[in-house]
Amino acid sequence: MRRAIFFGMAGQDHQAGGWRDDDPTSTAPQVDTDLLAEVARATGAPPQIVEAATETAHRPPLLRGLRAEGVIEPLRELCSRAAANCRVHVAGAFDVEVHLVDFNGDSEVAHS
Repeated sequence: MRRAIFFGMAGQDHQAGGWRDDDPTSTAPQVDTDLLAEVARATGAPPQIVEAATETAHRPPLLRGLRAEGVIEPLRELCSRAAANCRVHVAGAFDVEVHLVDFNGDSEVAHS
């Protein structure tokens, strides 16, 4: 195997990028708003996106807001972080790509 390609909905791949699930038995992962705001600032997102990132308790509204504003760099950065974290787990044995799809699984939103 030389490469792994992961397609996931927001939350699945972004847990690997820094989002967390404090209770492994929970079906509702916690959103790390500090991470979202950090990534939004680091990628030059508009102030309203940074503010929204710190206020959201749920991913779908934030994802819709990013898409509506045409701001996908924060999502790309989260995918890149998720891919980097996954590469650590395989000790660099093969490359890992991470692709984010929308909540319906209908279209790709961003990738590493």
